[in-house]
Amino acid sequence: MRKLINNADDFGYSHAINYGIIDSYLDGILTSTTLMPGMPGFQHAVALAKQNPGLGIGIHLTLTCGKPVMEGHQTLVDEKGYFKKLSFYNDETTSVDEEEVYKEWKTQIEKVYANGIVPTHLDSHHHIHTFKNNPDIVKRLSKEYGLPVRNSFGDPFVLKQDDIKCNDVLIDPWSTNKEEILNCKEQGIALAKEMCCLLEQVGDARVIEVMWHPAYLDYKIVTESSFAYPRIIECEAIKNNELTKYVKERFELCTYQDIEKERGK
Repeated sequence: MRKLINNADDFGYSHAINYGIIDSYLDGILTSTTLMPGMPGFQHAVALAKQNPGLGIGIHLTLTCGKPVMEGHQTLVDEKGYFKKLSFYNDETTSVDEEEVYKEWKTQIEKVYANGIVPTHLDSHHHIHTFKNNPDIVKRLSKEYGLPVRNSFGDPFVLKQDDIKCNDVLIDPWSTNKEEILNCKEQGIALAKEMCCLLEQVGDARVIEVMWHPAYLDYKIVTESSFAYPRIIECEAIKNNELTKYVKERFELCTYQDIEKERGK
């Protein structure tokens, strides 16, 4: 049976996001999440993770949100000490010190281990691990720590090598029909049905990951994130009975750790 990882990004961003993720695991089909070591809700997320040991915990490597975990960066931060915005990396004329990126990400990974969490895999906020020369850096860290990496949309590098394991397909629940879903009266049901349709299109892919962002809303997420309200719709969709039935009849729910064990790593 094909494997399905339902991963929630942004664990540790804020308390409301953390609670939404945990409820999506306890009451829905969420199997995995990725933790942001530099965000204010990190310690709260760690405590919740330890209370829910069946939830896979990966690391959401960050360069475009909040502040670094490591001090002293020269090229990664603005004048106030915050990470530079995504627009900086979208500009082909800009660059950063690659060793700073490596050291920052390594420090983020080490912080997770130091807090008693053994991570299942790596991915990144805004898919920043796919930008410019960052693929080489995340490959280096993947090999160093023996961690698989999310294969994002059209990555410019091939992670599906013998030395780095990952998913075959990544699905974004909002990749199609977003406006139609938002205009529905029962948005959670509409998104759940959309997910069933998207999963029908995965073809022969053996390991599928759905990239969720379930959350409740608090001041931090509403004022800082451009993706806020759809998160509470995801909380409803991921707990939808029809989606749950559909998924469990066709896929084996799992984490990256489960896949690595099966591969005999």
